[in-house]
Amino acid sequence: MSDQQDTPSNQFEDTAQFSDVTQVSDAAPQADGNPHVAALASDVGPRSPGSSSEGEAAAYLAAALRDIGLPAVRLPAHAPKLSGLQELAFALASLAALLVAVLLPPLGLVLLLGLFGLMLADVYGHVRVSDWLPAGQSVNVLSIVPPMESEVRRLIVTATLDTGQVGILCRKHWGFAYAWLHAVILASQALAVVISVAILARGSDSLAPLFAIPGLMLIVTLALLGEREQNGAHSPGAISNASGIAALIGLAKHTVERPPRWIEVWFLGAGAATFGSAGINDFLKRNTFDPDITYFVHLQSPGGGAPVLPKNTGAGLLGTPATPLLTWIFESASGDLIDTDIRTIKRLPFATQAHATHRAGYQSIVVAGVDAQNRIPLLDDAEDLPYQVHETSIDDTVRFLGAAIEALDREVAARAMLARTAASIQDTTETPVVTEDLPTGDK
Repeated sequence: MSDQQDTPSNQFEDTAQFSDVTQVSDAAPQADGNPHVAALASDVGPRSPGSSSEGEAAAYLAAALRDIGLPAVRLPAHAPKLSGLQELAFALASLAALLVAVLLPPLGLVLLLGLFGLMLADVYGHVRVSDWLPAGQSVNVLSIVPPMESEVRRLIVTATLDTGQVGILCRKHWGFAYAWLHAVILASQALAVVISVAILARGSDSLAPLFAIPGLMLIVTLALLGEREQNGAHSPGAISNASGIAALIGLAKHTVERPPRWIEVWFLGAGAATFGSAGINDFLKRNTFDPDITYFVHLQSPGGGAPVLPKNTGAGLLGTPATPLLTWIFESASGDLIDTDIRTIKRLPFATQAHATHRAGYQSIVVAGVDAQNRIPLLDDAEDLPYQVHETSIDDTVRFLGAAIEALDREVAARAMLARTAASIQDTTETPVVTEDLPTGDK
């Protein structure tokens, strides 16, 4: 499969006209540490998908990339206006179907099976319920460091511009809990289906009281989701999001100073991540790459602590395995090119954008920052402020990613040299076939 679209569509708008919106600060207050984190989390503040504050964050990122000598473009991205209510709608519909199953088990069973199949198909990307919702507008920011050679691989490094919603579960280390609500809704649907089948098989409604179990699961889920939607507040996202943008900028600067020969590096600030990764999904719809030579690296909360490589890039049903090749190359970089050994962890306790890229068929990996308990502190918490960020962790992540790009560059160079050597040997060993006229026997 070859690339169908190697560069952004010409409908995308250059960010030069936005340069006066948000300027990159040359120095940061000592109390706030990293200047990019301070600018995004303190000056811009909470950034809901499609909001003006998300646009300011995009303008800031574009200005920062231009300051280090890279062109940057704004990529308009379609994001559903109501995607944040999608789980709430599924939970409400499931509760209604459960009530129908209590009164009319056959009809309730059909409704529950339909909802279960639809939600499962949505989770795994076979259908997108969010595409049926009213469309809004978000924004992505893209910049590219071109390679020096023609036979290259493409590495797309992503970080999120928007911040998550604050809810009752977003306390210290509990923000990940919302990622499991998909599984809770599906589990309640499956349990209700089993109870309905049992009632129909027995021909008796003696098992009907068991519907209280999935009903209670759905009521609790509705209460948590409803509280979050009613609250409507978004986190400042210093650790959760701004530190990822800061690391993206730092890595872009490192790559400009030490450009790889065989790797084309793309830097993507993706919007509407909290709306089901809408920004990166839109980017993938507009751009089709060869999956054999295209890799995605998602930066998740590098300011949360020491950089780690999760072997599974998400939680529950949204968890996808990290690409073994990238994991191996990145692990080798931590030992060969930098002093720090990068740990691997089994999984992250919440979904990431790597789920979207993996689902689209691309090799993907996540680099995250976690504390000693493998947790991201203050995930989507109202107290996720700049002074909470481990600034050295952002620097460590940049150094590690720079080393990983060098390691990947060496791997690609070695394979290219091997391929050229094999082709050269084949050319020198081939013997041309000489044909001669055979004698006819005529004298």
